[in-house]
Amino acid sequence: PINASDPLDAELGFTLKLDESDLSSKFFARLEGEGIMDSTAMRLSLAEFEWSGQAAEWPFSIRSEGDMAYDAGQGPLTVERLVAALGEMELCARVAGSNLNSVPEIQGRVEIPETSPRRWLEQAGIDLGFSSPEALSLLSGSLDLEYREDRAELSNLNIRLDQSSINGRARLSSVSGLRGDFDVEMDQLDLDLYATEGPGQPQEDAEETNLADINFGYFSGEARLGQLKVGGVVINDVSVKLKSEGDKLDLDPVTASIYGGSMNSSVSLRPRQPDRRFTITHSMDGVQAGPLFEDLMGKPVMTGQGRMSADLSLDRPTGENPLA
Repeated sequence: PINASDPLDAELGFTLKLDESDLSSKFFARLEGEGIMDSTAMRLSLAEFEWSGQAAEWPFSIRSEGDMAYDAGQGPLTVERLVAALGEMELCARVAGSNLNSVPEIQGRVEIPETSPRRWLEQAGIDLGFSSPEALSLLSGSLDLEYREDRAELSNLNIRLDQSSINGRARLSSVSGLRGDFDVEMDQLDLDLYATEGPGQPQEDAEETNLADINFGYFSGEARLGQLKVGGVVINDVSVKLKSEGDKLDLDPVTASIYGGSMNSSVSLRPRQPDRRFTITHSMDGVQAGPLFEDLMGKPVMTGQGRMSADLSLDRPTGENPLA
C-alpha cells in the first residue's frame, strides 16, 4: 500500500504487445518520492527509466542515463540525460526547468551522436539512388534550447552533414505569432555528391496548389554559404537575406561570387495577388566564361567576360503549366 505520508520507493514494469500494429515493447521505471499526494509539495524522482521494443523492423528505446526529478513545491524540473533511439539513430537531451507552477522557464541541450543516415534509410528499405557512397554517410550535431512564456531561442547550432558544417542560431520573439529572426552559416555544400544514378522517375501531372491561405510568419534573417558546387560549377560567398510578412516572402538580395564576377538576384512570392505571384530578377557581371564552361562542359568552349540579366514572373507558379 502507498500512504500519503510515507516516502515512495516503487518499481513499475509491464510488457505491451499489439498484434495489429506489429508493436511489442517493455517498460520499466523505478520511482522515488515524498509527499506524492500533495500537489504543492510533491517531490518525485525517476531513478531508472527505460521503454524499449520493436515496431515492424525498427528497434526503438527511450531511456534515462541519470536522474529525472521534479519538485512541485519549488517548481524545478531536472532531466540529466534522456536518450531516444530508433534503429541506429540516437537523440540525447538534457533539460532543466523552473517556475513550472507559474511562468515556466525551460533550458536544454540536444545532441545527435555521430551516425550514418544512409544506413538508417537502408534499414528502412529506402534507397535514394545516390551514386556516391559518401552521400548521407555522416551526421552529428548539437544545439541549445531556451523557452520562456511565448519566447523561444535556439543557439549554438552545430551540425555536421557529410562534408558540410552548419552553424547558427534562431529566435522566436513570439511563438504564437510566428515572429522571429535567424542567422545560419554553412561552410560548403557539394550537390554533386547527391547526384542519383540513372534517369529520374517520371512525375505525374499535379494539380495546382492553393497558396492563398499560406502564412509565412514574420521572420527576417540571413543564410550564408561559403562554397556551392553543382553540376561542376563552383559558386562562392553565397548570401541570402530573407524577410516574410504573413502572405509575403522575399529573398532579397541573393548575392554570390562566380568565376571572377558577381551575381545578384531577388525572389518574391505573393500568392494572394491576381498576377505576378512569383517573380525573379537575376543579373551576373564580369564572369570569366572560359573557366565557367570548362567546369560545366569539360572544355572552354568560349573565352572572355560575360554579362547577363533576366526577369521572370509567373501568375500561377504552382499550376500544371506555370509558363503558359
